[in-house]
Amino acid sequence: MKSLYLFLAIGLFMFQTAFAADDRLTVAVFDFSHTGQNFREVAPKVTALLTAHLTTQPEIMVVERANLKKSLSEQELGVGGNITSDTAAKIGQLTGAKVLISGRVFKAENKDNALMVVASLIGTETGRMYSETVRELPPYDLNRAATNLAQKIVKMITENAANFVTEREPREQRLERILKTATGNKRPSVLIAVTERFRDSSTNSAAVETELGFILMKAGFVVVDEKSQKKPDVEITGTAVSSVGAPRGNMFPCRATIEVKLRATATGTILGFDRQSSEAVDIGAETGVTTALEKAADGLAEKLLPLLSK
Repeated sequence: MKSLYLFLAIGLFMFQTAFAADDRLTVAVFDFSHTGQNFREVAPKVTALLTAHLTTQPEIMVVERANLKKSLSEQELGVGGNITSDTAAKIGQLTGAKVLISGRVFKAENKDNALMVVASLIGTETGRMYSETVRELPPYDLNRAATNLAQKIVKMITENAANFVTEREPREQRLERILKTATGNKRPSVLIAVTERFRDSSTNSAAVETELGFILMKAGFVVVDEKSQKKPDVEITGTAVSSVGAPRGNMFPCRATIEVKLRATATGTILGFDRQSSEAVDIGAETGVTTALEKAADGLAEKLLPLLSK
């Protein structure tokens, strides 16, 4: 019996740890630039030390440098220099990072020859920018400077987390808002057939069909399939493409895009086309993909309900 309690306790601890990890913000550290030839070798050392210290902080997750470079090189995006708000959103989508960190190393323009390290932080979802600075007198202790800067960065992120990411809407509230978009009187019968492409294979997307079907039925629509005796008034067909980014520890950033076509079966008239993308981070690649697909299906339902009900 004691072993059973121990097993349950360990399981509960792992679940709580994973749940808490999902609430942590993910950061990506880019190569720091330098001013002056004397700091050509200092900047990469500061970058490496800062990354190492940040990975030990339990409040955040850090994208592995090798995976960061691989993800960005595939899209022909650099890993060095300052990050602008124009590129931050795209980099966030590719890497799953919510905060991007770049910076510069230079010598202070005064007699003490202090080493200055300035870090810039930008939220990939909101575009909000912050900065932190450390000042190191000679002889320069780069490890101390990186440690101090890491502590300042973590404090900045934790205290301003709401400014780095967009507000998360509870599922119940989101569902209630979606259902209110079905304002018309029509409630046609609907068939949903969405094929999912994931890891070089194609199957019917149970996640998308289930989520869309659930919302449509909650809104008063009749949902049928190919085995139903009742023929659909409208067919929703399309594809759902999902992908998994480079893992961040035991967490997997996932992305899904759904594209659909609406067709009136009686006349063959195309009622419309639409698409929706979403992202999710989870402790497993498959569950992360499912969550991203469900979130994309929610966004798609919000667009389709007004069209189907008018």
